[in-house]
Amino acid sequence: MMNATVFKDLGAVLVAALCAAAQAAPLALDTAALTNVWEEAGISAYKCRIAFRDFGRNVADANAEAVAKRTQLDTTARVYLKSQMEKAQAEGDLDRVLVFKSALESARGGAITGDDEVVVKLRESYDRQLALTDKALLDAGLAAARAFAASLDEQKKEATKKGDLVDAQKIAAFQRKVGEWTRAVQGQATQTVAERPATPRPQPCSQSQQRQPVREVKPVEPKATFGDLNSQKASYCVIDLSAGANALSYPVTYLAEPPSHGFNVDEYKTTKLVLKRIEAGSYKMGGSVNVTLTKPFFIGIFEVTQKQYELVMGSNPSYFKGNMRPVECISYNAIRGSENGSRWPASTMVDSESFLGRMRTKTGLNFDLPTEAQWEYACRAGSASNYNNGGNTADDLNLCGRYLDNQSDGNGGYSSRHTTVGCYLPNAWGLFDMHGNVLEWCLDWAGPLSSPQTDPVGAPAGKFRVQRGGSHADTLGGCSSSARYLNRNPDNAHNFAYGFRLARTITGLEQPTQFAGSDLLIHRWSFNGNLTDSVGGQNAKAVGNVTRGGRSYRLGGGRNGSSYIDLGPNILPRDGRSATLEIWATIHSPQKWSRVFDIGAGIDDFMFMSWCDGNPDHGSSPCMVNIAGVNGKYGHNVLGFVESNKEFHMAMVCSHEKDGSWLVTFYLQDAASGETLGKASVDTQGKDWSLMSQRMRNCWLGRSQWDSNLDANASYNEVRVWATALTEEQLTESARRGPDADIASKSLSRR
Repeated sequence: MMNATVFKDLGAVLVAALCAAAQAAPLALDTAALTNVWEEAGISAYKCRIAFRDFGRNVADANAEAVAKRTQLDTTARVYLKSQMEKAQAEGDLDRVLVFKSALESARGGAITGDDEVVVKLRESYDRQLALTDKALLDAGLAAARAFAASLDEQKKEATKKGDLVDAQKIAAFQRKVGEWTRAVQGQATQTVAERPATPRPQPCSQSQQRQPVREVKPVEPKATFGDLNSQKASYCVIDLSAGANALSYPVTYLAEPPSHGFNVDEYKTTKLVLKRIEAGSYKMGGSVNVTLTKPFFIGIFEVTQKQYELVMGSNPSYFKGNMRPVECISYNAIRGSENGSRWPASTMVDSESFLGRMRTKTGLNFDLPTEAQWEYACRAGSASNYNNGGNTADDLNLCGRYLDNQSDGNGGYSSRHTTVGCYLPNAWGLFDMHGNVLEWCLDWAGPLSSPQTDPVGAPAGKFRVQRGGSHADTLGGCSSSARYLNRNPDNAHNFAYGFRLARTITGLEQPTQFAGSDLLIHRWSFNGNLTDSVGGQNAKAVGNVTRGGRSYRLGGGRNGSSYIDLGPNILPRDGRSATLEIWATIHSPQKWSRVFDIGAGIDDFMFMSWCDGNPDHGSSPCMVNIAGVNGKYGHNVLGFVESNKEFHMAMVCSHEKDGSWLVTFYLQDAASGETLGKASVDTQGKDWSLMSQRMRNCWLGRSQWDSNLDANASYNEVRVWATALTEEQLTESARRGPDADIASKSLSRR
């Protein structure tokens, strides 16, 4: 029996450890002292020991999550400071280069120092986010302690009922110490935000500094970065889910190679979701059916985890909890939806509030479940054996998946049921847990497997949806590459063996965001002998010296207002949705400040692309210029020099960000290859934009809102307006298809 002196010491040790952790940087919850005293306590109840083990694991998970969040916060701050330094360098501003260089160096040391207004605002935002991270850690510690205390209380009652008063007293004494620990955490949690020191305001600056404009900092949500890669040639697709269920969008990036530390780390099992590109090919499905897949596709390296699902949906339905364990108790209908989502293969649509509906809305990409044929092809990774490591025995399966006979191996930190994703060896293509852990839903209705087949999508209708891979509850044969499970009820979510992984077929132009009650393509002027808007019914008008060709309209140029096309007012959506304007056009001869397009309410609220500017250094060569007016201010970039009498594809993408501001990105692309020749962005820096809500009375092709500018000598082949922010990948494919491509049902369609 543990004596009272030890328990007294325990309370002091716990509180001291907590306070030390709270004052340290970074904050961490330490259970080492608690573990030492627990071992001396000698409580014999088995369930108490299990509860203590779970408590320790929950605290460890909370610490790990806090570390990941701090790492992401630090990285974001450094990236922002580096971008500001590069911007100042491009402007030739030595003083500000040195300011941001110093702040960047201090950030690498764990602090952000400097008196510049931009640095101060970034530090304020950083401090707030760090305080919230610390509070989340303490809240998680509280939840773990309360669950542990409740379990102890239950076991104390059981021990008392059985007459084991000695153990009951030990449990009661330990409960009191857990209570002390909990109260200490509560006290720290209430002070975390309030007690964080206020960020010092900048000291008075010199007159030269005062003349510089104040630059507002938007604390940071990193934007999607495509670089020179897109899904047509990248090996990996990474979705950043860290903004959570209330985010307006999830940034998507493409990588040619894995990061130096690989993907099998916590980040890619919690806040980021990574998919691997699988090339088209042929194989024997089920070991005997000849199947050919003609399209490459992306598929998740891991099963979707509980943390990833919660970040998208705001809840976690799983019975056996664990952030990096696969989400389970999940139905086919929860993934795709019970209305539109239940109609596969007759329809590719999903319900807007399903998991896939939210992923499509917030990425603009057509994510889905894999077909059964895609799933087995990805699982086998070129193998023809029962298991994708080339083996057929239990010893082989023990290496590559969690199943009934190896549940107790403790791999991944769990010795029963499913476990943390990525704990067993991957297949030859780098995919984990294709055998066991949880059954994975596929798109298909179950149907007979007959040979040969090309891009099979299952039966047209049926009673059973297919699941693949076996689970932690299945035997050796049930986890083979060819094993099929037929589920009669696609709404069945009451099984902790049901999970899934994400996929996306690369078919060229994806179907982007779905909006309830409206079509994505809202205007289309094809200019094939007329000025008709075949989608929105807002027909254009030719003004002045405009001639009609077979597939285009040509403007003659000249003084302002003498030669242009009027598309009518308010062509972009005014209800807060993102938008994309696409144009196919050709310049014939450069005119000073002649426009590709000009949209706005005058010279104080506008956005446009110009064929040329007034810079004498540019001579007579047409250069593509973009300018977006932001509440009286504007951004100006030269995207590149273009050839006369050659058609180009141009786009303006207006993306409504989480903080209410707008990110406007301009693209110049080769009309034949779709290659991006130039790209630049303008950000409203935390401000909403009145132009995107109501003030678009002038929407012109070829004409400027400045009377001193000339009209364009150019031809227009087609103009489209979408009620969504198309990705660079989608714009590239749109350019390749050309201006007269068939677009079914007013949305980007599969080929």
